[in-house]
Amino acid sequence: NVGGRAGALHLAAGHGRMAVCVFLVEELRVDVNAADESGDTPLAYAIRAGAVNTFRYLLDHDANPDKPAGKGSTPLHWAATGGNCEIVKALLSKGANVDALCELGTPLHMAAFWKQDGALKILLDHHADCNMVCNTVYSPLLAALSTGSLNCVKLLIKAGADVKGVGTVTPLIMAANNGLTDFYKCLLEAGADPNVRDDVGQLPIEIAAYHNRRKDVEILLPVTSRTPYVRDWSVDGIIRYVKSMPSVEDDPMYKMNPADLKLEGSKAYKRKDYATALELYSLV
Repeated sequence: NVGGRAGALHLAAGHGRMAVCVFLVEELRVDVNAADESGDTPLAYAIRAGAVNTFRYLLDHDANPDKPAGKGSTPLHWAATGGNCEIVKALLSKGANVDALCELGTPLHMAAFWKQDGALKILLDHHADCNMVCNTVYSPLLAALSTGSLNCVKLLIKAGADVKGVGTVTPLIMAANNGLTDFYKCLLEAGADPNVRDDVGQLPIEIAAYHNRRKDVEILLPVTSRTPYVRDWSVDGIIRYVKSMPSVEDDPMYKMNPADLKLEGSKAYKRKDYATALELYSLV
């Protein structure tokens, strides 16, 4: 590569050009671990393109399976994001760090967020830490919930993921905000607490009632402790009570249009304020 730009080997690897890779590596002795201006190696290019042939060739010719790019992402992060199970297994067999941390999390976070349950299971089978968090709250379980991947949620819970969450950022609150009706059962059976309130003081059942999700209220009613301020502790009574209260949508954040919510969510994500990012994304 010249001046940090992608070199010939990067491009050949990314396009699956095996003969070119062989020539560059074995005849011209091009560095297989050379980085482009973003810190990505030819191996990363092959992974992102799903070019298994050039990926395996580079890996067998001393490509570093753990070399991080500028923002800390390793080849395993890219493999988990793309869900290529063959590549994930090959990297792990070469000693790739299963819990490598970049600014967006671990490979497990990536697999969970992008709904790659196959890759996620492989990572868990190789003892990936299912409770590693970024910015004190953002766990792989929250990543899976944020994009609605029930398979990933179930796999993470089976592996021992913490369903209680941290403070007001809990899996059950996220499920209530996002209308994830089918997720309550596995979360509650694993010990999720339906009596933890969000940052504006609402219980999951109240969040569900506010959004007119009757089925959700029916599921949460038997497991939620009765509150003294709701006289009629029934599905209809809770919905009526919530509707009679001042709207949380009086908060300026709730008046933002979807494009602005996404923009502010992205800003929060980039500054690693995952709690705010998750809240903003849930409103889109």
